[in-house]
Amino acid sequence: SNIVTKSVKPSKKVENKGLIKLIPSFGVVNLVNKNLDIESKIQASLNLETLISNRFSIGLGFSYMNVEMTDIGSNQVGMIGGGNYFNNFYNYYSPTYGQGYNQLYNNFYGQNYYDQYGQGGRQIKFKNFTVEINSKFFLLTNKRIRPYLGLGVNYNRGILNYEDNNYSGYQWNSYQLGGESYHSSFIGMQASVGTEVEFSKHIGLNLELKYGRGLTSELNGQSAQSFLYNPDQERLERLGAELTNVNLFNINAGLLVKF
Repeated sequence: SNIVTKSVKPSKKVENKGLIKLIPSFGVVNLVNKNLDIESKIQASLNLETLISNRFSIGLGFSYMNVEMTDIGSNQVGMIGGGNYFNNFYNYYSPTYGQGYNQLYNNFYGQNYYDQYGQGGRQIKFKNFTVEINSKFFLLTNKRIRPYLGLGVNYNRGILNYEDNNYSGYQWNSYQLGGESYHSSFIGMQASVGTEVEFSKHIGLNLELKYGRGLTSELNGQSAQSFLYNPDQERLERLGAELTNVNLFNINAGLLVKF
């Protein structure tokens, strides 16, 4: 008798499903809107991801950003008729915007202030801690170079203070500067484009461009109980609100470790 055999194609396997990836990375972030254009001093992140298919992954990430900036808002930019004048940035963010700033605070941000801190004003430090949930869609699979598109949401906690944050500095009309700080948080989103480059089965490189923006206004804003509530304290609060509305452009590179 004739025996008829039928070939059966093996089922297509998802070879990398369940693969765990650890990605430590470093980069820089540019924070931009109509009032700000500053760049981070350092940005470091750590992502833990898993592939749910050959094309999709989900992950959890942690990052830290450090920014140093000059308080240009209180900068003494020139002299008119022997008196100080200040730029439009400060006029907008002054504690008495639209209420006669020059009459109330001209003496506070006067020559003695600049004798103490220099013509650039006080230096501000901004630290931001982020926890994010992210996802990636890979355009190519089973290749050594795997470009992808990404989306994610994040929680941010920011801290603002002045570098010279002690109580031995400038004093004027019962104001004693020092101890000013501001803490706030917000929910944000991010979109990314990048690529993974595989060197071996377990080691590779991750390159990424990322755009981010806040989705909410400030959450849980907290001001320091400084010696006396002063214009510089309020300036930190207004700057903290401004930083929730910036566009973040991030460039980073990282090591790709696969398990």
